[in-house]
Amino acid sequence: MKNLIIPFVLFAVIVFTKVQAQQMPFSSQYYSNQFITNPALTGNKGSTNAFLTHRTQWVGIAGSPQTSYFTIDGAMKKDGIGMGLVLYSDVTDILSRTGGNVNYSYKLKINESNSLTFGLALGIVNNKVDFTKSVVLDKTDPFLNTQQVSRTVANADFGLVYNWNKLEVGFAMPQLIGNSFNFSNNLGTTGSYNLVRHYYGSLKYLFDVNVPKGITAYPLVMVRSVAGSPFQYDLNGIIDWKKYGWFGITYHSNYAVAFSVGARYKKISIGYAYDLGISKIKRYTGTTSEFLLSYNLGESASNSDDLEKLKLKVSDLTAKDSINEIKMNDLIKKDTLNDSLIKHLKIMTDSNTVEIERLKERLNKVDGGGAKTADELKKQAEAKAKLEADLAKAKEKEDSTNMALKMAEISIPMKTAHSDEFSSQGVDAKAGYYVIIGAFTNEANAKVFTKDAKRKGYKSAEIIQNKKNQIFEIVVFKTQKREPAIEKLEGIKSDYPDVWVLTLE
Repeated sequence: MKNLIIPFVLFAVIVFTKVQAQQMPFSSQYYSNQFITNPALTGNKGSTNAFLTHRTQWVGIAGSPQTSYFTIDGAMKKDGIGMGLVLYSDVTDILSRTGGNVNYSYKLKINESNSLTFGLALGIVNNKVDFTKSVVLDKTDPFLNTQQVSRTVANADFGLVYNWNKLEVGFAMPQLIGNSFNFSNNLGTTGSYNLVRHYYGSLKYLFDVNVPKGITAYPLVMVRSVAGSPFQYDLNGIIDWKKYGWFGITYHSNYAVAFSVGARYKKISIGYAYDLGISKIKRYTGTTSEFLLSYNLGESASNSDDLEKLKLKVSDLTAKDSINEIKMNDLIKKDTLNDSLIKHLKIMTDSNTVEIERLKERLNKVDGGGAKTADELKKQAEAKAKLEADLAKAKEKEDSTNMALKMAEISIPMKTAHSDEFSSQGVDAKAGYYVIIGAFTNEANAKVFTKDAKRKGYKSAEIIQNKKNQIFEIVVFKTQKREPAIEKLEGIKSDYPDVWVLTLE
């Protein structure tokens, strides 16, 4: 009878290693938590996240694979460093494997658009064979006296990720050390199970579908290889709406097509994947489902530090990448209202006041005139209409002069342009008064600056673009009337000393 049991165990080991695409656990939603496949991606989300996943493969078959993961990762305070923890359990019939890794990653920034990240995971793995679950014909067989055999050894994974703009190329080597488990039973039978070094490769490119709504799409190709097992690859296509959730489809070579969907609510995300078998044994394997639950613990320390650094380097950004590059300083100098201009504006204000009073007096005289004939009445009406038009222009001029004087007194530049020269999200901007806090030639910097403004309480901060020079200008307040713009200026100036007003006609 012993001769029947031993081949059965060996068969289980072989089936386990082949079916699971080498020895590593399988997944259809790893794209949501990709650092489980490559330690170099630890902390790459810019926030601290905890994930709990469970995969049930081939429902209805006794002893079918059951895989569970718990992970947590995030970026540390020091630039470019990520840390994470991975705990997992993978059970297939009488074989089980549990373990845990501590992950570390370090990003080396080559330049503004290129970076290389190194990753290392160190931990332990326990492999167990539970002979009590064996199905045998002869219950008196002495081999049944063997209960459970387990061994624990050290494990390590290594990874690299190269980023170039929105392209991501990854390489990983799970089970780098390649330790072995040696088993024996009460009959003296011995055996071993080797942790074979694996090789993973990945290629991903991110497309911005709708930037304002946070909708992105990305293809992800994953390849896996290990000596003695068939080459395996995945083709993934994912659409992600940052606020609401995601949808993905995955082709697992020679195995299945997986459909996955996820939903987000505040800091919680829930995902589900279903594998539709395409292999020759699909009739016998049953269904496969995978569940995912994640929680966003908040922004990582490094992300907050980046914002703080942004605040400290705003002037440097402005000098290197914004207004100065296209000589906007010349425009600001021309628009800055100095002391002599303030004096001139005050004279204009006094002159406007005198002119308005003079026009009012003349209008009163015309109204009080004693015209009698039809010709006299006609001339009186024409004179009144002209005086009223002149009075309206004088009042409009008074409003403009008062606003210019107010702006000059608080040292805020002004600029006037036509509304069709600017666009907001692809649509021509509307006429009105726009309070601007910054301008950039690089859209990415403009977005970061806008995000910082929203953190300061300017929730309506948005970007408009000058069609002529392609500058991205950050607006924190806009109105159709002068008074609200003036009222907002002094408070905004305390946060952004270089604020100015753009008047679109």
